[in-house]
Amino acid sequence: MGKYLLSLLLLASLCVSGCDFMRTLAGRPTSAALENKRQQIAAAAAAAAAAAARDTVVVPAPVVLDSLSAIDSLRAMGCSMISKARLGGSKEALPHAYYIVIGSFQSVVNAGRQEKKASEAGFETVIIAFRNGLYATAVSPSDTPAGIYENYKALRRNAFCPKDAWILVNR
Repeated sequence: MGKYLLSLLLLASLCVSGCDFMRTLAGRPTSAALENKRQQIAAAAAAAAAAAARDTVVVPAPVVLDSLSAIDSLRAMGCSMISKARLGGSKEALPHAYYIVIGSFQSVVNAGRQEKKASEAGFETVIIAFRNGLYATAVSPSDTPAGIYENYKALRRNAFCPKDAWILVNR
């Protein structure tokens, strides 16, 4: 009977004290120690995430960073860049440094038709009269190589844009 009483007392003490009693007997950490360690790990992870966010440098997705990379990107797309002087100059002064030429014509009427298509598509257009007698339909002027690169990419998405569109450099 003494054995049964001892077993019953042992069983009652296990029910009252639960797993922590057994963990202590086995040399393992208790529930309170485990919870404390979990909180320490969570705090350390939050501190590491805050430090990483503070130290992270955000770089915008593909951006043309300077003039040389914009010009290289245009050439990689198969776009020619021709200076106004090489064409003999224009009859009037042009206010912008770069223009995208979508057509050169001997007739100003034909240049006007191409200009109408581009302006109907929402592009800023101009007809440039050259001293050699040609009229060029130019769109989307810009003063920076990065600007003309972005304009050229936007223009290429339109059906009216010819594959042989080129950049007029007004320098």
